[in-house]
Amino acid sequence: MIELDTRRQEIEKLLASAAKPDTLRIHHSMAKTYRDRVGQLIRGLADADGMEEAKEAQRAMAVAP
Repeated sequence: MIELDTRRQEIEKLLASAAKPDTLRIHHSMAKTYRDRVGQLIRGLADADGMEEAKEAQRAMAVAP
């Protein structure tokens, strides 16, 4: 237990001295894109013939544009 506590303290010191990550910046139109894709997914799921549209919307949401 003492060894684990010592290792934990070492890791905490390393993390405290590590460089802070850059600020995450999101493109200004990302919210609209997401809203459009969710709408497309909902429309596709509501209609039996729209399953392909729903699948495409789901795939599009899983990867970055």
